[in-house]
Amino acid sequence: ESPEAPSIYRKPSPRFAQEILAETGNSPSHFAYIGDRGSDIETARNAGTRGIGVATGLDDLRQELASLGFSGVYPVFDSLLEAVNHFLEVTQ
Repeated sequence: ESPEAPSIYRKPSPRFAQEILAETGNSPSHFAYIGDRGSDIETARNAGTRGIGVATGLDDLRQELASLGFSGVYPVFDSLLEAVNHFLEVTQ
């Protein structure tokens, strides 16, 4: 999608996540949207899934989440491995 086109799949639209859930038959509680931007976490919220942040250093993700009102709501990890391990722990 280009910036001037209507947003169908562009974050924070939940459409892509919803299509994956429908196609796989998974429930939102067994799905995580992992990302390094606030828009990734907004997408998770909009799709009703778990949102997990990874602080890659591109932006200050913790500060961005705080400005969105998500401080303390979604976990943020310093590595993708930590984020995946967290997801596996909370979904067992």
